[in-house]
Amino acid sequence: MNENHQKKEHQCKRRREERKRKRKRRVNCTLSPAPITFIKPD
Repeated sequence: MNENHQKKEHQCKRRREERKRKRKRRVNCTLSPAPITFIKPD
């Protein structure tokens, strides 16, 4: 039971970190002075 709980918490943490990273990336994209480096017209 304890093991399962730890596992669940770990997943939660990972998801939260991913969300944070995603938000950061979006902010970087929108605030970047040169959006061409992020969006390449290939």
